[in-house]
Amino acid sequence: MNAAAAAKALAGAAAAAAADSETKVVFQAAAAAAAECAADTAAGLTSKATAVVSATGRAAKEIGHIAEMVNFLKQVSAGGGSTGYGLTKAADEANAADESEQELKCDKQTIVYNAQAMQYTANDVTDDGFPVMPGGDAKSGTATNKCKLFHKGSAAAAASDLFQTPGQRSFIDGLLTVTIVASNNPRSLPIAPQNAIATGEHAKPNQILGELYNSVQELKNIQGSDCGTDEKSSISKVIEDEKVKALLTAALAIGATSTDKESPEQRAQKMLERVAGTTSELGTAIFKKIEEQQAMHIEGAKATQKQLKQITGSANRRLTELYHTMMAEKNLGDLKKKIEDLASQTAAVSKKMPSKEDCKEHKEQGPCEKAGCKFDGSKKDGEKCFPDPEAPTVKKDGENGKTGSTSICAGKEQGECEK
Repeated sequence: MNAAAAAKALAGAAAAAAADSETKVVFQAAAAAAAECAADTAAGLTSKATAVVSATGRAAKEIGHIAEMVNFLKQVSAGGGSTGYGLTKAADEANAADESEQELKCDKQTIVYNAQAMQYTANDVTDDGFPVMPGGDAKSGTATNKCKLFHKGSAAAAASDLFQTPGQRSFIDGLLTVTIVASNNPRSLPIAPQNAIATGEHAKPNQILGELYNSVQELKNIQGSDCGTDEKSSISKVIEDEKVKALLTAALAIGATSTDKESPEQRAQKMLERVAGTTSELGTAIFKKIEEQQAMHIEGAKATQKQLKQITGSANRRLTELYHTMMAEKNLGDLKKKIEDLASQTAAVSKKMPSKEDCKEHKEQGPCEKAGCKFDGSKKDGEKCFPDPEAPTVKKDGENGKTGSTSICAGKEQGECEK
């Protein structure tokens, strides 16, 4: 997820800084695809968290049962030597186990949690159960009255006996069964098999480790999104897996018709190839274009142009993206104002100025100037109000002059007026 987030920041900055519109779109699609992968991973982690808590809690419960039983047997066996004990040495069943037996240190084991990839082997868990737990008899070959779990002189209750009546007793959450008989001759100590407790990845009813098995399978079957291990692999992967192409295709499909020469998918593919500059290994080629994109590195109040691969850290790249976005909006605003000003000027120039006939009907200065004419009181009546000779007018339909102003062409021949 961290790789995808870093890839999103890198591609987003490249998109904001790119000048070519097609390149900008492809970079932005790469950023969107990386962000989508990160979001999918985050959603998967939420599901995994629930499954992890469930599996870990149930596993801890079983570990506790086993550790407590081992601790109990170690305690009752302490000092027994070759007389009375509950745990034998692995290599010498005639003697009690001691602290040298590594397998019996689970009651003092410190669990170390190391982050690692969630991987399972065939020996961990299968569709049928836990193959490493086939069951068996935990009784040693020398088990007689040496183990208090078995010892019972008669069927009657006795203060010297651990169990007061014969019968079966279960330990370790039911995994271990002890059958007490009215003699010192023990029967078996069966450990319940757990390698066939399920069908089709789901535990059968009433299984000792059924809930643990289901929790482990749930965790195992959660599919996380593979977003790569770094920026390069993340961006390359979303391109090679056609995630970027899918986004471009969806965008290009808007407004597309059946009469178009190329489908949105074909257009998206060609767009990727043009930006990559190749028709193969598009992920690698486009990543190279992204990391070599020139962009502004912001340091305090200073902006310096660098290649994006020289601008390290997602925070710095997000700032670069913001800067370029801000500058693009400013430039767009400036351009909009220029267009509006030009439109106003064009409208003013295009406005129809009054003709000589329009002006001559005005006798007084006020109405004359209000009509857009020039007034000269020293002239004789009929000529005092006249068109402003300095005001340009647009060419009238059917005229060949540079403008339609009669004052500019006054006293000139047609050819001279056109020059």
